[in-house]
Amino acid sequence: MERPSTLVEKFGEPTAAIISIDELRFLLEAKRRQATASLKELIADVRARNRQLDPDELESLIEAAMAEFYNLRSRRPDPLGLSWTPTY
Repeated sequence: MERPSTLVEKFGEPTAAIISIDELRFLLEAKRRQATASLKELIADVRARNRQLDPDELESLIEAAMAEFYNLRSRRPDPLGLSWTPTY
């Protein structure tokens, strides 16, 4: 027998829900499938746009984007105090 979900409220506003493990598994699987579909769609869009680029031009764009990313990252302090340097 499946237990009904329970809604937890604070000052009349929903703040949490207690659900069955089966419901949680269902929601997690739905979320995973949605993320996978979104990622596949994004990859297809990127591939379609990049088909028209010359491979050398694409490599140059990737290198420039990586350099900009690491330059911006090095300018701001790491809030966790961790540092990571890429190795090539």
